[in-house]
Amino acid sequence: VQGVVLSAGWLVTFRVVQRSFGRVIQERTIEQTQEYASRIASLIPSDAAAGADFGTEPWSRLQSYIELDAFKELPDGGFACIIEPDGQILCHPEIGDNPSIRNYTFKDKRLVAGLERGAASVPLLTAGGDAGAGGVVEFAGDNFHYVATQPLPGSNLRLLVHQPADSLIAAGESSTRW
Repeated sequence: VQGVVLSAGWLVTFRVVQRSFGRVIQERTIEQTQEYASRIASLIPSDAAAGADFGTEPWSRLQSYIELDAFKELPDGGFACIIEPDGQILCHPEIGDNPSIRNYTFKDKRLVAGLERGAASVPLLTAGGDAGAGGVVEFAGDNFHYVATQPLPGSNLRLLVHQPADSLIAAGESSTRW
């Protein structure tokens, strides 16, 4: 009986620590992604986004910021892109090699507060308003990215920073189990 009680106590303690550890890592990852978005947005001059229609000279300048400066900040697998108010990608690090990326839209994506079941979510395109926001977005299948948005001053464009959950310390309960 004593062995069963001690084992059950250890298991409960382990589960509590595991969940707590996962939440702390997840919160820090979301916070870090928001910091990256803020820093990258600050690298882009306020007038750079004005008149940046796809394929124009202002767009080329804006695209150069995404291709160069953004990668100095992000961990492996992470990237930054710029989206239009309707959610369509305007600038992306690989858009030069793969123009079909432009067809992707974030219109129906939701920004979720975390990987836990039942976590609150809001539409990605309106998350955080003028202050920007961070959270988790689910892409095809169980492909999760930590995402932060930051409005670009002087325009109606938004910077999005993506960090795939698999390339970072995974923060979900199943990821911290072992």
